[in-house]
Amino acid sequence: EPALEESGRHHLPLQAGALLDGVSLDYTAMDHPAFSAVQIARGATLKRAPAGPAPKKNKITLLLIEMCPLSWMLGIDRFYLGNTGLAIAKLSVCILTCGIGGFIWGFVDFIAVVANALRKEDSIHFFGMSATFAHAQVHTAFILAIADVFILLLGIAVVRWLAWLRKKRLVARATANLRKSDDQPIV
Repeated sequence: EPALEESGRHHLPLQAGALLDGVSLDYTAMDHPAFSAVQIARGATLKRAPAGPAPKKNKITLLLIEMCPLSWMLGIDRFYLGNTGLAIAKLSVCILTCGIGGFIWGFVDFIAVVANALRKEDSIHFFGMSATFAHAQVHTAFILAIADVFILLLGIAVVRWLAWLRKKRLVARATANLRKSDDQPIV
């Protein structure tokens, strides 16, 4: 195992698959506030605390956006929070995967936003989403988060019921067709 030097530099080559480019990384630069701010502005970090103040947004509007699965898939929530880079990436993933990738990413964002609202937090900092909210909006957002979860569960129940109903009708139609064929004489 290569040891980390006191300067904070690793002299290991970067590896992308089987490609080695021989570049060493200086991890001490990541501690610099300007570097962190650039990463957060581009939405390219998982750091929890932003370097600068997060923009003020309306948490109620965010939760209303999260009520529509199509808006999570298309990245509307990220566009609203000002995370344009990852919003475009999310939209692209949605288009390129015929909605599947967008749904998965959107569902992860949905869980993060709803969990944040259920914890009654005044700010969110998750995978590029960064915003602060007025304290007066937190309780209403909590109620909307409960409604979001209820609507999601209700939607799942309705889809399952419709699938069961369709299956029941198909079985009834097939049974009726079998009875008709049994009643007809063979020529």
